[in-house]
Amino acid sequence: MRLFLLLIISLLPSFLFASTSAHQLLNLGVFSYRDANSMKSHYQPLEDYLNRTLDERFSVQLHALTQQEMEQALRNNQLDFILTNPSHYLVLRSQIPMTGVLATLVRRHDEEFTSALGGVIVVDQSSSIYALSDLRGKRIGIAGSRFLGGFQAQMYELYQQGIKEHHLNLVEYYNHDRVINALLQQEVDAVFIRTGILEDWVDHDKANIEHLRVINDQQLYGYPFAVSTRLYPEWPLLSMPHLDQEVIRNVANAFFSLAPDDPASIASDIYGFMPAADYSAVENMARTLKAAPFDFEEPIQLEQLWHQYQIWIVTISLLFCALLVSLLALMFQSRHLRQQRALLAYERQCLSDVIWGADVGTWEWNVQTGETRFNEKWAQMLGYTLDELAPVSIQTWINFLHPDDHAVSQKALQGCFDGDTFIYECEVRVKHKQGHWIWILDRGRVLEWTSQGEPLRMSGTHLDVTQRKKAQEKLKNMAYYDALTHLPNRVLLTDRLALAMSSCRRHQKSLAVVYIDLDGFKAVNDELGHNYGDLLLIEIASRIRQALRETDTSARIGGDEFVLLLTDLDNTTAAYPVIDRVMMAIAQPVPLEAYQASVTASMGVVFYPETDDDAEHLLRYADQSMYEAKKTGKNRYAVYSEDGESVHVA
Repeated sequence: MRLFLLLIISLLPSFLFASTSAHQLLNLGVFSYRDANSMKSHYQPLEDYLNRTLDERFSVQLHALTQQEMEQALRNNQLDFILTNPSHYLVLRSQIPMTGVLATLVRRHDEEFTSALGGVIVVDQSSSIYALSDLRGKRIGIAGSRFLGGFQAQMYELYQQGIKEHHLNLVEYYNHDRVINALLQQEVDAVFIRTGILEDWVDHDKANIEHLRVINDQQLYGYPFAVSTRLYPEWPLLSMPHLDQEVIRNVANAFFSLAPDDPASIASDIYGFMPAADYSAVENMARTLKAAPFDFEEPIQLEQLWHQYQIWIVTISLLFCALLVSLLALMFQSRHLRQQRALLAYERQCLSDVIWGADVGTWEWNVQTGETRFNEKWAQMLGYTLDELAPVSIQTWINFLHPDDHAVSQKALQGCFDGDTFIYECEVRVKHKQGHWIWILDRGRVLEWTSQGEPLRMSGTHLDVTQRKKAQEKLKNMAYYDALTHLPNRVLLTDRLALAMSSCRRHQKSLAVVYIDLDGFKAVNDELGHNYGDLLLIEIASRIRQALRETDTSARIGGDEFVLLLTDLDNTTAAYPVIDRVMMAIAQPVPLEAYQASVTASMGVVFYPETDDDAEHLLRYADQSMYEAKKTGKNRYAVYSEDGESVHVA
């Protein structure tokens, strides 16, 4: 009987997360930083929205889990998607293989929205704590050491003030609501909570918190929450690598399609989801604090060695110093200076050889005065000599920089000056002497700071990466564009169609998919040859582009077949003037050197969301309608009907 009970208990998680035979059940884990039932209730509208929006083949079940429960579920392969805080994401990434971030959560409060979170430090109004330095030695209530907004963000600010974790008396309560209750009951002197918790207590009248006070209040313009720290990106949405790409794409589209005025958004106090944010600031903070997953053991400190082996170290050091001094005095004193000079000359030559071999330009910049030094290679990249550019300063570089890249360079520099990153790096365009633009990889770092903590000296390199950028652009064109007509190919068309369908649903518009096959093209190809056939296709592609609107897309998907994507239509009738214009443009005779060719077009048209299906089926329906147009006489178009069986020919 005992063995049977153990078997039932071991299989229970599998039953909780199992999918049914009728459809695929997708399990979404949400980090429960508050009471699990409250979190489940709070995000239930999001689960309902996903189940309404997703393809009927899928359904979603939401689970509110602590960090430990989520990690165990992931190890057991019981979750498909997770929504958690950025610090926990770093931990999971180091333990479990997973894909990149799909999207970033955007929260709302009082008709304002934000994609950033931070930490709040709260004390009682009567407390003598007014500044960060007053927290030394105090009892601090926290949700947990792996909470970003509930501990790490505040600890990072204290770290900048020279206050370490061992300077505080920390008490863990494992959830934000318990933390606030601990302060209200005077169990602690101050608490760390994430942004939005205080406002939620006020909105839901959970308790009288008017006598609580926020310290180190940042008063950030446009930010809807009280905050005591700098801001970090909101929660990431992640998918597990075992999922099929179609499943990931369907779920991602559903999240991105969540409108701010959707009842699910309003009920869950979220504004929606945005493309994945940059979480490098969270990683930099975790590395600085040596928080998980960067909490590896430090090497033994010299101070520890000194306390353990003080007598031996002193004795051996004295003996070694006496011996070293004697040897140096007797053997190397006369040659030491010559050797140092030779070594310095050798190192200088090696450095010069490395710079020459790397084919890079070098620069040194006094940030305070603007004085700048460049090497000759830097000037050669731009087609000049240093003498032609003399005298040089930082303004010399700015004058050559592309106007659109000023902001890129300035943002990267400011991040380096603010300490967000140690390395300054960006790719920018500079003007060559011959008038064209070349791409430069600009890298450097601050070598010296002023006593006030401002950057003083900086140095770095410039590398010409123009050929690499051209190669990248060429590869992009090969992957997404037709080599003959330079129109988008089927891969790019499919992506644009999926995005256009999502936009239609969001803005309640229509779109048309038009499948085109040229009538009479084979005869031209057979009689005049493939070269003239290619010239004909190029001209037809050009005419199609000119006949379309700026918001429309034309693609060549093979041979003499083209597809048009007409977007942002107020109704289906708005597409017909564009279709007629394209048909007339194709029907005009095409001069081919000594010959003149004439072709017409048979077109199949399907409208979305009037025909509500996925992108692949829309293309198939348009193809079927095109064949109907050919059967009924060519040089015309056929519109796919709502019943999906017959077409209307025009």
